[in-house]
Amino acid sequence: QIGGDIAREMLEWADGHTYYVQLLCNRVYGNGATVITTECWKAEALKLILQSEPVFFNYRDLLPNNQWSLLKAIAGEGKVMNPTSGEFIRRHQLSGSASILQSLQALLKKEMIYMDHDAEGKKYYAVYDLFLGRWIGNR
Repeated sequence: QIGGDIAREMLEWADGHTYYVQLLCNRVYGNGATVITTECWKAEALKLILQSEPVFFNYRDLLPNNQWSLLKAIAGEGKVMNPTSGEFIRRHQLSGSASILQSLQALLKKEMIYMDHDAEGKKYYAVYDLFLGRWIGNR
């Protein structure tokens, strides 16, 4: 059994991405629980993230500091509309906007982040791998 509120929590956590929703649901239903609770699905989500942790540590070690810092900042906010704004730079203690532009391009090229547009047509940046973003956000 799963309530509508719990299903919505899972969908929101997975940001509506089909792959992550299916993977999470498969894990949750595969654990044998007969009633799905928030604690149940969050425990399975954490297991999925921790399963990839060695890869995430490698990303951290391989990326230059400026790129890692920007990736952390984007992950922490989920979606970033203006990564070169003074407010964003100060909030995350990043280097100047020129360095951020270089890091953005490098992270886009490495497919660590992506650029898209919201429903209103505003450009934003987000972490490509949901699990990586969640892992960084919990650090």
